[in-house]
Amino acid sequence: MRIKHEQKNVSADHFNFGDLFSTLLRRISMISYFHTDTPLQTDFAGLTTRAREVEIADQKLKWFDWTRYSSRQKTEMNLGGLIGSITLNMAGLEEFWPYLWLGQWTHVGKATSMGMGAYSINSTSLPTQP
Repeated sequence: MRIKHEQKNVSADHFNFGDLFSTLLRRISMISYFHTDTPLQTDFAGLTTRAREVEIADQKLKWFDWTRYSSRQKTEMNLGGLIGSITLNMAGLEEFWPYLWLGQWTHVGKATSMGMGAYSINSTSLPTQP
């Protein structure tokens, strides 16, 4: 996942939920605008402001660089992004849940067309079925 904040890639040390969520909300909004009859209507400013206050309970992220060959540009392209996991305590954060859930399919950040920005949600607090 490669997210930018103020024109710079967000590193593992500076990763925060606010940057993740605002980037995700922008992506979902753009997809909705260009590919549906109904643009996303939500409180963008309010959600983004509240997302900046969300604390990450645990994170195990690192930067991973890789290259791919571009047939169109006839050169190798250096790519990179964050890999790993984060843990959020979702109590009281229900308003973010639909966007986070949808983001599993839309991906988030730069180079999503090349498969970057994928993530999956795993619940650690739901009761298991007998």
